[in-house]
Amino acid sequence: MRKSDTFSVMLLPRFEKESKGKTPLYARITVNGKFKRFSIQIKFTTDLWEPSVSRLKGNSAEARQINNHINQVLIQIDEAYRELKKERKLITPQTVIARYRGEDQIRKTLIQWSEYHKFNMKSVLKPGTLKNYYTTETYIKRFLEIQRNTDDIYLEHLDYAFIIDFEETCLTVIFFYRK
Repeated sequence: MRKSDTFSVMLLPRFEKESKGKTPLYARITVNGKFKRFSIQIKFTTDLWEPSVSRLKGNSAEARQINNHINQVLIQIDEAYRELKKERKLITPQTVIARYRGEDQIRKTLIQWSEYHKFNMKSVLKPGTLKNYYTTETYIKRFLEIQRNTDDIYLEHLDYAFIIDFEETCLTVIFFYRK
């Protein structure tokens, strides 16, 4: 097993895709000899490209703006690679690109999870038990609407305070209605 990965990023203008004097810029990420190219959503004036430094030449507003954007993209790609390495995840050009774009983390919400659970448990649970899940979901929705001013919450935002607040709110509602 390899102890460390080789990693590099190159900027590649796609001159063959030039249109109206503007050329799109691509990044090529190479990990352990395998590479993947993708657009970084930048178009620049073709004549300004300086291949020796992979930046735009000159001090025009366009050159400064594009060069700053390029620097930010390179920092974010490098950060994506370091995060994957720190998390001991599989590092490939595709995983680095996915992390850079924010596509590698599937963000589920509490209501999505609840609906998924209800759908999968319909055939397993008895109607009385399933009714309790529907009731709990209704309480959660009402709590989110009243206490958090939202209709849903990402699972990674659930914390101890959320649980305690939800529990206290439910107990208050139940106690209030029983009087």
